[in-house]
Amino acid sequence: MLHALDRAGRELGNLDFLAAAVATRAALHRDFGLGTDTFTRTARSAVPATPEDYFLVALGLNDPALAVTADARFYDEELSLYFATSGETFGTRPYWWNPTATELPAPAVWRLLLPDPPAGLAPEVAAPFENPDEPPSGAILGALQHTMPP
Repeated sequence: MLHALDRAGRELGNLDFLAAAVATRAALHRDFGLGTDTFTRTARSAVPATPEDYFLVALGLNDPALAVTADARFYDEELSLYFATSGETFGTRPYWWNPTATELPAPAVWRLLLPDPPAGLAPEVAAPFENPDEPPSGAILGALQHTMPP
């Protein structure tokens, strides 16, 4: 939504859209702690942001540095998967689940839409193609297409 407001405001010269985009950016910084070590999933809470939060905000703000931060905090290079938490919770650190075709994309899909994704990420996201009984979602197809050379 942030990306759409900003783009519509600039392309249409609509000050209302631009004002809404600026207000949303300000709320992310003020109420969610964006740009700090305490970036949160919900406003004014102690619930830390997830990889999904980082990538969606990075897309909305066109800020690849947020993706790099999320990679450093959540990405497991050995398995090419993202953790759901930045640290252990109740003695474990779960990985983010891979959704089915009817669910919202996993953070890995959003990450593929941003510059310089980790090398092992695209093959991991493409793994559902090996199961003909459960096709990957359109979001996954779109993200993978974005990684293909022109």
